[in-house]
Amino acid sequence: MTNGFPSSNVALFTLKNIKHPTKLRPMLLKRYGHSSCYLNGIVYCVGGFSHKDLPNEQPVTLNACERFSVQSEKQWVHISSMCEPRAFCSLVTFNSQYIYALGGMHDYQVLQSIEKYDTLADTWNVMYFKLPKPIAKLGAVIVDNPEGILIAGGMTKDFEPVADVYFLKFETLEWQEKMPMS
Repeated sequence: MTNGFPSSNVALFTLKNIKHPTKLRPMLLKRYGHSSCYLNGIVYCVGGFSHKDLPNEQPVTLNACERFSVQSEKQWVHISSMCEPRAFCSLVTFNSQYIYALGGMHDYQVLQSIEKYDTLADTWNVMYFKLPKPIAKLGAVIVDNPEGILIAGGMTKDFEPVADVYFLKFETLEWQEKMPMS
């Protein structure tokens, strides 16, 4: 951050140049609280906040998304925007084509919704199934690809920490509660 404003500078590292990171082109939008993932040689950054995070300042939540091709373009490119602005969501990739955005925040509201991005069609869709409850800042991973998604921890709508763990089985699209974290 510079002068309290989020940075849009990005440095990518490879094993070859780990001692000498290379500063690449800045992102198209300044943002923080965004989520990112890597899929098929492309870095995707979605959502986040665009304001300076000053006291008594309303948040400005983004639905804007962009991508950076590590091998070819060497520049950030806008992609379709999410259906709902969100920050502090979790992303998981699936089947080398899809990115799921789980939960997060829209301004001060903690979300329960899930969106799916199709990297080939450049489209976002809100899923008909939701998280078991509104959660932001959660951890999420695909388990036994493609069996399901495991989510752990996060923050509730009352901004309290969560120890809960859930598993979404793709066959049934139902959440199973697992042993909570200690």
